[in-house]
Amino acid sequence: MRGTEALLEYRRKLEAGEVEKVAQRNPTQRWQEHNTRKTAIDAFCWQCMGATAEESNGARAAIKDCPSNPASFNPCPLWEWRPYR
Repeated sequence: MRGTEALLEYRRKLEAGEVEKVAQRNPTQRWQEHNTRKTAIDAFCWQCMGATAEESNGARAAIKDCPSNPASFNPCPLWEWRPYR
């Protein structure tokens, strides 16, 4: 089973109650579960933009439009590796 077929099968099972939907975790929660360089950078950006473990406060859009690019007055060394580009 590939791509579209697998997705349709998953949706059918989800509606029938055969599988449970996996809860989405934010970057801070992922970092706490799997402490890697990538998850640490993602969590740092998440918190830098004012998001918390419970609320996103529009952090995805804020990270995507991060004003701390290398040409800015206050550049962030992690700007090149930020998530949600």
